[in-house]
Amino acid sequence: MAAGNLPDDAPVTYVAAYGASYHRRVEVAHAGTRWVFLYHPDDRVGLQFRAGIFVDAASTPGRHLARVPAARRAAVLVETPNQPQFARFPAAAVEFAVVLTHLSHLRGRGGPFRRLDYGTRWVPAGDPATVAAGMLKRADVSFFGSVEHDDRFGYRLRKEVAAALAARGVPCFGKGIRPLPQKADGLTPYRFSVAMENVRAAGYYTEKLIDCFECGTVPVYWGDPTIEETFESRGLVTFETLPELLDLLPTLAAEQYETMRPHLAENLRRADSLDVRDGAGLHRRIAAALEEFIPPGVFRPRTRWWAAVAAALNQVGGRRAVAIEEQATL
Repeated sequence: MAAGNLPDDAPVTYVAAYGASYHRRVEVAHAGTRWVFLYHPDDRVGLQFRAGIFVDAASTPGRHLARVPAARRAAVLVETPNQPQFARFPAAAVEFAVVLTHLSHLRGRGGPFRRLDYGTRWVPAGDPATVAAGMLKRADVSFFGSVEHDDRFGYRLRKEVAAALAARGVPCFGKGIRPLPQKADGLTPYRFSVAMENVRAAGYYTEKLIDCFECGTVPVYWGDPTIEETFESRGLVTFETLPELLDLLPTLAAEQYETMRPHLAENLRRADSLDVRDGAGLHRRIAAALEEFIPPGVFRPRTRWWAAVAAALNQVGGRRAVAIEEQATL
C-alpha cells in the first residue's frame, strides 16, 4: 500500500508495526510526510522509528513490548471486541503512551484512550454522485455474511437470520452459504442488503456497513447501537431481533429505496470525510494520532535478545534496565 502524491524528497517517518496485517508495508501521506508502517521484521533492520504500534493481540502485555520505549508505544485495538485482548484493557493501558480504539466505553475513560474507528472496505470504491443520481438495481434485498462460526456473540443470530431469509426467497451469500468471487456481486444489484457485525458494541462498525454504502445499497444493519451518531439515520435501516427484521422485510422495496437514496449518498460522503473507507485511511488516522501523542525523536527497535534480557533484569531491578535503554535510543 503506497503513499499519496508526495514529492520524492518529502520527509519520511517510520513506524515499527507489530501484529497481524494484510500488508507487509503500508505507506500513507499525512501532513506533507510519508508515514511508513513496517510490519515485517526484516524490513525494520537498521532503521530509526518515531513510534511502535502493537495491533490487537500484539498489545497483550509481555516482554515483546520492550522492543519499543514505553513513551513511544501505541496500542491499536480495531478487531472484533470479542477478542481476548480487549478484556486486558483498561488495566494494560499503563504499558502505552496512547491507546487507539473504536470502543466507546474505553474512549470514555479519557487518559491514554483516543478514538480510532475501524471502517475499511472489501469492495471497489463507490462515488457519492453516482449513488445520488441513481444506480441500476435489479432486486430488493440480499443477505451477505459468513455463517462459518460457532454460536457465540452475534454469530448465532446471523445464522438464524440467514436461514429465515433464505426460506423467504431472499438471495443469501457468504462463507458457509454461497461464496462469491467478488463481494460486490452480492451487494451492487440490490437496493437493500442485510449486514451484521460479529458483535453489537458501541463504536464498532466495519466493512460490513461501509461496503453497502460503496455499492449504493442501503444497509439493513445489526451492529453498533450508536451508529446513528456517526451516519445519517435516513440512509440506513437498523434492527435488533429477527422478528423485527421480518416485520421490516415487506417495506424494503423500490419506493422506500428512492426516498433513502439521497441520504445513502450522504453516508458515503460522510465515510469519505471521516477517512474510514479503506486501510490507507486507517493508517492515515493512526499517523495523525501518533504525531499528536508521541513526542519528536526516534529509536531503534530492540532485538528479541535484548527484550528477553530486559525482561529478566526488570524482575530483579524494576524498570531500570528498560529506562537505561530508552535513554540510549531516544
